[in-house]
Amino acid sequence: MQPTTTTSEADTEAKLIAGFLSRKPGADSLLIVELEPLLRSEVQRRWRRFIHHKDDLVQSALVKLCELRETEEGRAAITPPLDELAKALVDAPARRLKRAPEMLPLEDRDAPVPPDQEDLARLKYLLNLAQGLPLPLRTALRAHAAHQLGEGPPPHVALGSSENAARMQVTRAIAAVYRLAKEAAEKETKEAEENDE
Repeated sequence: MQPTTTTSEADTEAKLIAGFLSRKPGADSLLIVELEPLLRSEVQRRWRRFIHHKDDLVQSALVKLCELRETEEGRAAITPPLDELAKALVDAPARRLKRAPEMLPLEDRDAPVPPDQEDLARLKYLLNLAQGLPLPLRTALRAHAAHQLGEGPPPHVALGSSENAARMQVTRAIAAVYRLAKEAAEKETKEAEENDE
Protein backbone atom coordinates (compact mmCIF):
# COMPACT_ATOMS: atom_id res chain seq x y z
CA MET A 1 0.00 0.00 0.00
CA GLN A 2 1.38 3.40 -1.01
CA PRO A 3 1.72 6.02 1.74
CA THR A 4 -0.62 8.94 1.27
CA THR A 5 0.94 12.26 0.37
CA THR A 6 0.04 15.18 2.63
CA THR A 7 -0.80 18.61 1.26
CA SER A 8 2.51 20.08 2.44
CA GLU A 9 4.44 17.19 0.85
CA ALA A 10 2.52 17.67 -2.40
CA ASP A 11 3.31 21.41 -2.33
CA THR A 12 7.00 20.68 -1.71
CA GLU A 13 7.08 18.14 -4.54
CA ALA A 14 5.33 20.59 -6.88
CA LYS A 15 7.92 23.27 -6.03
CA LEU A 16 10.79 20.82 -6.69
CA ILE A 17 9.30 19.95 -10.07
CA ALA A 18 8.74 23.63 -10.93
CA GLY A 19 12.39 24.35 -10.06
CA PHE A 20 13.57 21.48 -12.26
CA LEU A 21 11.44 22.65 -15.18
CA SER A 22 12.64 26.26 -14.75
CA ARG A 23 16.28 25.18 -15.32
CA LYS A 24 17.46 27.67 -12.70
CA PRO A 25 20.99 26.81 -11.55
CA GLY A 26 20.80 24.64 -8.47
CA ALA A 27 17.01 24.34 -8.57
CA ASP A 28 17.05 21.57 -11.17
CA SER A 29 19.39 19.42 -9.09
CA LEU A 30 17.11 19.57 -6.03
CA LEU A 31 14.52 17.37 -7.74
CA ILE A 32 17.20 14.91 -8.82
CA VAL A 33 18.54 14.69 -5.25
CA GLU A 34 15.04 13.92 -3.95
CA LEU A 35 14.19 11.54 -6.78
CA GLU A 36 17.33 9.39 -6.80
CA PRO A 37 16.59 7.47 -3.54
CA LEU A 38 13.02 6.89 -4.73
CA LEU A 39 14.33 5.48 -8.00
CA ARG A 40 16.69 3.17 -6.13
CA SER A 41 13.94 1.90 -3.83
CA GLU A 42 11.67 1.38 -6.85
CA VAL A 43 14.32 -0.85 -8.44
CA GLN A 44 14.70 -2.79 -5.18
CA ARG A 45 10.94 -3.12 -4.71
CA ARG A 46 9.69 -3.92 -8.23
CA TRP A 47 12.76 -5.01 -10.21
CA ARG A 48 14.75 -7.03 -7.67
CA ARG A 49 16.09 -9.39 -10.34
CA PHE A 50 17.96 -6.40 -11.85
CA ILE A 51 19.42 -5.19 -8.55
CA HIS A 52 22.96 -5.59 -9.98
CA HIS A 53 21.89 -3.10 -12.71
CA LYS A 54 20.46 -0.63 -10.20
CA ASP A 55 22.91 2.18 -10.99
CA ASP A 56 22.31 1.82 -14.73
CA LEU A 57 18.53 1.84 -14.26
CA VAL A 58 18.69 4.92 -12.04
CA GLN A 59 20.92 6.73 -14.53
CA SER A 60 18.61 5.78 -17.42
CA ALA A 61 15.63 7.06 -15.44
CA LEU A 62 17.36 10.39 -14.75
CA VAL A 63 18.34 10.77 -18.40
CA LYS A 64 14.69 10.09 -19.31
CA LEU A 65 13.63 12.80 -16.85
CA CYS A 66 15.95 15.29 -18.55
CA GLU A 67 14.64 14.22 -21.97
CA LEU A 68 11.04 14.70 -20.83
CA ARG A 69 11.85 18.27 -19.86
CA GLU A 70 12.69 19.05 -23.49
CA THR A 71 9.11 18.75 -24.85
CA GLU A 72 5.78 20.22 -23.83
CA GLU A 73 4.22 16.75 -23.67
CA GLY A 74 7.14 15.49 -21.59
CA ARG A 75 6.94 18.41 -19.15
CA ALA A 76 3.24 17.61 -18.65
CA ALA A 77 4.24 14.08 -17.57
CA ILE A 78 6.54 15.37 -14.79
CA THR A 79 3.98 15.66 -11.99
CA PRO A 80 3.71 14.82 -8.30
CA PRO A 81 3.68 12.53 -6.39
CA LEU A 82 7.39 11.81 -6.74
CA ASP A 83 7.01 8.11 -5.90
CA GLU A 84 4.67 7.67 -8.89
CA LEU A 85 7.06 9.67 -11.08
CA ALA A 86 9.95 7.42 -9.97
CA LYS A 87 7.88 4.34 -10.78
CA ALA A 88 7.14 5.63 -14.30
CA LEU A 89 10.76 6.65 -14.96
CA VAL A 90 12.23 3.28 -13.90
CA ASP A 91 9.59 1.21 -15.65
CA ALA A 92 10.69 1.71 -19.28
CA PRO A 93 14.44 1.01 -18.86
CA ALA A 94 13.68 -1.97 -16.60
CA ARG A 95 11.31 -3.44 -19.20
CA ARG A 96 13.94 -2.94 -21.92
CA LEU A 97 16.46 -4.74 -19.73
CA LYS A 98 13.95 -7.52 -19.15
CA ARG A 99 13.67 -8.07 -22.92
CA ALA A 100 17.44 -7.91 -23.52
CA PRO A 101 19.26 -11.20 -24.01
CA GLU A 102 21.40 -12.34 -21.10
CA MET A 103 24.97 -11.21 -21.71
CA LEU A 104 27.85 -13.61 -21.20
CA PRO A 105 30.64 -12.40 -18.89
CA LEU A 106 33.69 -10.92 -20.55
CA GLU A 107 36.83 -12.96 -20.63
CA ASP A 108 40.45 -11.82 -20.79
CA ARG A 109 40.56 -12.30 -24.56
CA ASP A 110 37.58 -9.95 -25.05
CA ALA A 111 39.20 -6.58 -25.64
CA PRO A 112 37.18 -3.38 -26.02
CA VAL A 113 36.33 -2.74 -29.65
CA PRO A 114 37.27 0.74 -30.86
CA PRO A 115 34.32 2.76 -32.16
CA ASP A 116 33.75 2.79 -35.90
CA GLN A 117 34.36 5.99 -37.86
CA GLU A 118 30.72 7.11 -37.68
CA ASP A 119 30.58 6.71 -33.89
CA LEU A 120 33.93 8.45 -33.54
CA ALA A 121 32.79 11.36 -35.72
CA ARG A 122 29.57 11.68 -33.66
CA LEU A 123 31.55 11.63 -30.41
CA LYS A 124 33.90 14.34 -31.71
CA TYR A 125 30.87 16.42 -32.78
CA LEU A 126 29.28 16.10 -29.32
CA LEU A 127 32.56 16.92 -27.57
CA ASN A 128 32.90 19.97 -29.83
CA LEU A 129 29.37 21.05 -28.85
CA ALA A 130 30.33 20.54 -25.21
CA GLN A 131 32.67 23.53 -25.50
CA GLY A 132 29.56 25.62 -24.85
CA LEU A 133 28.93 23.90 -21.50
CA PRO A 134 30.14 25.14 -18.11
CA LEU A 135 33.57 23.76 -17.15
CA PRO A 136 32.35 21.14 -14.61
CA LEU A 137 29.92 19.61 -17.13
CA ARG A 138 32.50 19.77 -19.92
CA THR A 139 35.06 18.02 -17.70
CA ALA A 140 32.54 15.33 -16.69
CA LEU A 141 31.65 14.64 -20.33
CA ARG A 142 35.31 14.36 -21.34
CA ALA A 143 36.00 11.95 -18.46
CA HIS A 144 32.98 9.85 -19.47
CA ALA A 145 34.04 9.79 -23.14
CA ALA A 146 37.62 8.83 -22.26
CA HIS A 147 36.37 5.97 -20.09
CA GLN A 148 33.95 4.76 -22.80
CA LEU A 149 36.81 4.69 -25.32
CA GLY A 150 39.00 2.75 -22.90
CA GLU A 151 41.43 5.66 -22.60
CA GLY A 152 40.76 6.73 -19.04
CA PRO A 153 39.60 5.67 -15.59
CA PRO A 154 35.93 5.68 -14.52
CA PRO A 155 34.51 9.22 -14.31
CA HIS A 156 34.37 9.27 -10.49
CA VAL A 157 38.12 8.54 -10.36
CA ALA A 158 38.94 11.12 -13.03
CA LEU A 159 36.75 13.75 -11.36
CA GLY A 160 37.88 12.90 -7.83
CA SER A 161 34.31 12.57 -6.55
CA SER A 162 31.91 9.89 -5.39
CA GLU A 163 30.35 7.55 -7.94
CA ASN A 164 26.92 9.11 -7.41
CA ALA A 165 28.18 12.67 -7.81
CA ALA A 166 30.11 11.75 -10.95
CA ARG A 167 27.08 9.90 -12.36
CA MET A 168 24.88 12.95 -11.78
CA GLN A 169 27.43 15.26 -13.43
CA VAL A 170 27.72 12.96 -16.45
CA THR A 171 23.93 12.68 -16.71
CA ARG A 172 23.51 16.45 -16.60
CA ALA A 173 26.33 16.91 -19.14
CA ILE A 174 24.81 14.38 -21.56
CA ALA A 175 21.38 15.99 -21.28
CA ALA A 176 22.89 19.45 -21.81
CA VAL A 177 24.96 18.43 -24.84
CA TYR A 178 21.95 16.73 -26.44
CA ARG A 179 19.99 19.93 -25.88
CA LEU A 180 22.79 21.85 -27.64
CA ALA A 181 22.81 19.29 -30.48
CA LYS A 182 19.06 19.66 -30.89
CA GLU A 183 19.34 23.46 -30.96
CA ALA A 184 22.16 23.25 -33.53
CA ALA A 185 20.10 20.91 -35.73
CA GLU A 186 17.07 23.20 -35.51
CA LYS A 187 19.25 26.19 -36.43
CA GLU A 188 20.70 24.35 -39.44
CA THR A 189 17.20 23.33 -40.58
CA LYS A 190 15.94 26.90 -40.24
CA GLU A 191 18.92 28.27 -42.17
CA ALA A 192 18.42 25.67 -44.90
CA GLU A 193 14.73 26.61 -45.19
CA GLU A 194 15.61 30.31 -45.40
CA ASN A 195 18.19 29.59 -48.13
CA ASP A 196 15.61 27.60 -50.11
CA GLU A 197 13.20 30.56 -50.15
